[in-house]
Amino acid sequence: MARRSRGFTLIELLVVIAIIGVLIALLLPAVQQAREAANKAQCKSNIRQLGIALHNYIDACGFLPLGRVTNNPTANILTGAYGRSDTSWLCLLLPYLEQESMSTRFNFENGACGRLVMQPPYLFEGLNANYTVVTTWVSVLGCPSDNKRPFNVDPNYAAPLSTVNFTRSNYAAAWGNTNFGQDNSNLTSNKLGLSMNYEQSAFGHKAVALREVEDGLSKTVALAEVVQGNTYDLRGFAWTPLPGGGMFTTRYAPNGVNDAFDGVAPAVGKGDGMPNNVALRFCMDEEGLPCHGGTSDKGSYAGSRSRHAGGVHVCLGDGSATFVSNNVDHSLWVAYSTIAGKETNSDGL
Repeated sequence: MARRSRGFTLIELLVVIAIIGVLIALLLPAVQQAREAANKAQCKSNIRQLGIALHNYIDACGFLPLGRVTNNPTANILTGAYGRSDTSWLCLLLPYLEQESMSTRFNFENGACGRLVMQPPYLFEGLNANYTVVTTWVSVLGCPSDNKRPFNVDPNYAAPLSTVNFTRSNYAAAWGNTNFGQDNSNLTSNKLGLSMNYEQSAFGHKAVALREVEDGLSKTVALAEVVQGNTYDLRGFAWTPLPGGGMFTTRYAPNGVNDAFDGVAPAVGKGDGMPNNVALRFCMDEEGLPCHGGTSDKGSYAGSRSRHAGGVHVCLGDGSATFVSNNVDHSLWVAYSTIAGKETNSDGL
């Protein structure tokens, strides 16, 4: 007579399940660490590619790309959207990022934003002309450690634009040590003993010739990581030179929340300062991406941030990439963001 095979008892089954659960719990952190290590390496590779593109642009033109190209530098975003031909540094690098077709399609006469003309479909003449470019995702602009989020314009500001999914970038241009206007407006105190005067950076409202980079390109930060904002948040929206979009300042240390200078009361030292009210929700506070509202366009500022533990990737003017710790000496961080910070050869980030 054949013997019946004995199956698992309930207790034995529960023990096996418990062992499997323990193994998964032990392996999961290792898997996550391996994934983040791969993402971090890809992120560094991306900013390195941007650095190569930047260096090729410098070789071809003899100067760094303009941070903001416009024929109306004094125009306010609310009254003139800066002015005709308003375009960011990112659009200038497209041919050097193997995006020749996008560069060819981009209408530089109208620019990325352009004038507010109140004509359909998107109200701004630049967006009407360049909609297909600024809604195209370019993989080298995204860090896989962060979430890929589209930028949508607040419907309270411009309803026809609220359904358009503009693409973002995780890399922004060094805009100096103060604010978007690159002056010392809205700076009311000096907490860390840093200079309250704007020190010329690699990017901004004027082109920088190579002869002006007194520190040398290897001692000048050109680009650094930023975290993509959520929905209406401008941060990471690098297609236009909007305040806080494709630029960062060093008044915050990497991933920092303590402002070296007092911003606009009452939200002093609570994160990036950008326009944020009922009609302009351009700054949406969240974990890892702090902000407060109440500043003007000219006085806006945003720091360099990442989803990596411990710091951010930066690209130097010579095209090299390095990882900068959150604990970097703040005065050195500021010095590296300028073209004449007087760093010595021993002063490495």
